[in-house]
Amino acid sequence: PRKWGVEHERQEKVVNGAKVGIWACVNFCNELTEDQVRIFCGKLSEMSSTTGVNFNGAKLKIFHARSDQVEAKLREVRQQAGNMKIDLVLAILPNKNGSLYGDIKRICETDIGLMSQCCLLKNVEKSSPQFLANVALKINAKCGGRNSVFADIPVSLPVVWKQPTIIFGADVTHPSALDDT
Repeated sequence: PRKWGVEHERQEKVVNGAKVGIWACVNFCNELTEDQVRIFCGKLSEMSSTTGVNFNGAKLKIFHARSDQVEAKLREVRQQAGNMKIDLVLAILPNKNGSLYGDIKRICETDIGLMSQCCLLKNVEKSSPQFLANVALKINAKCGGRNSVFADIPVSLPVVWKQPTIIFGADVTHPSALDDT
């Protein structure tokens, strides 16, 4: 089976890469310059393409906002896109404290219908290949791609293959309380 995460040594491609066409980055950190954000976005785009995610679409300009401007800034992002569909909003957060993460998720995904991926400042500053690969996998899953499949269902799941079976699933893409991406 595939191993992703900390033990992931060699670069593998996803099974089906999502297409991320129009996307935007909203920086909620005063500590990052426009150039640092641009470099991070470039590295993430490159790693996403390396893993098989079609991340070659147009990025809207980089937006900067304070944590008390979440809704207004996200609506501005949506407005800037005009009639184009935004596939992803990448948000850079200063830390885990406060309600910023929850506000972004609620506003993006329930109020205005945008998929979002949040990243913490400390991880953006490091931009390790492992972090970038893990974020690329999250983006792929959120945007409709598939990261893995069973290689041979009759061998992998013989009970399911041989008799009528119902499988219940759970959405496991949401980060745990200790996840700092």
